[in-house]
Amino acid sequence: MPAIVPKSKAPGVDFCGVNEYYYIVRSDLGCYMRSTNFNEGKDLNVYSMHPSCQGGEHYLAHQDDLFYIIK
Repeated sequence: MPAIVPKSKAPGVDFCGVNEYYYIVRSDLGCYMRSTNFNEGKDLNVYSMHPSCQGGEHYLAHQDDLFYIIK
């Protein structure tokens, strides 16, 4: 089984969630995915990230589709 890639080798990639939504952030690609269930692909949407939001070390989901970004 493949090992999980350490954070140091995947900068700008994060997973987070709050309430009904879960997020996969790919700031290296300038986008993030939002879903209510990634396993079933429910309500799956891809959104562009504003350039000032890219390059974060960590992304924390907050209510109402807001994020905290630690750079």
